[in-house]
Amino acid sequence: MSGLRFVGYRNNKLNRKGLKDIYKEAFPREEKIPFWMLKMLTRDGRGEFYGVYDQEELIGLVYNVYYKDIIYISYLAIDDTKRGAGYGGRILQTIQKKYSDSRIFLCIEEMDPNAENYEQRVRRKAFYESNGFKMLPFQVKEGIVMYDAMCVADREPEITRKECDELMKHYFGIWTFVIYVKKYTDKIAGLFEKM
Repeated sequence: MSGLRFVGYRNNKLNRKGLKDIYKEAFPREEKIPFWMLKMLTRDGRGEFYGVYDQEELIGLVYNVYYKDIIYISYLAIDDTKRGAGYGGRILQTIQKKYSDSRIFLCIEEMDPNAENYEQRVRRKAFYESNGFKMLPFQVKEGIVMYDAMCVADREPEITRKECDELMKHYFGIWTFVIYVKKYTDKIAGLFEKM
């Protein structure tokens, strides 16, 4: 057992400001959905925003989207003063254990060797691989950011691009999906775009 507590945002009277601060600090602007939208979609039951606590101390956050037997870990962040203490791996292991009958996926920045933070991206990918994830054969484009998709390696069948589209349409609703959301491209198509 991880010893961590996941407290839903709606029930998290303890530290809502702390959750917002971690969210604002952990992700670049181009990777964030407006905070008010996360709260709205949580109220509608399409996603769940958790504060993660070790004892009474807020150490991070997780935002999951649920669709059929699929869980999309949309955001995972550890408070910057707590990083490197093994919390990220413990959170992933807790999620995998709690949702042992579900297929789980997430997205990471694409493995672009020309990116300024390429070494950080490689470390992030290795972190997820060491926690049981593998690469999926498609990418996800959100706004101007291209992501590589990863899923828990021992869950079958593998998540498809079509299922990702369905999950996003369910989560955002069709109009927001069309205006804002993630566009999926095969890795091969992504290579042609770079030429």
